[in-house]
Amino acid sequence: MLLPTRRGAAEVVLVLVMTAVLDPFLRTVFQKVAEDAHKGLKAFTDRLFAPAAGQGTPAPQGVVFEVPEGGRVTFTPDLPVGAYEQAVGLDVRDQRWTWDSGTAMWVPS
Repeated sequence: MLLPTRRGAAEVVLVLVMTAVLDPFLRTVFQKVAEDAHKGLKAFTDRLFAPAAGQGTPAPQGVVFEVPEGGRVTFTPDLPVGAYEQAVGLDVRDQRWTWDSGTAMWVPS
């Protein structure tokens, strides 16, 4: 029969100290990852909205990204940077999302 490992006071103190040390570091790392993600998403959609050079086709009025679970997010050329920042953390799942400029938030449509 397996018994649970018993932790002493030293291990508890070690966990608390490591948490205090690692928290600011990990917070900074993940903020940088999120910043790079929303900048990359904006750059990607900006390229999609640019008219095709030499082909005479107009730029699209919107781009819809769909996830396998059925969720959809609609991007338009006039979205502010804050929309891209929020889109990175958006839990899309099975809903359709559009940007509401009045509330400056993504809302299910």
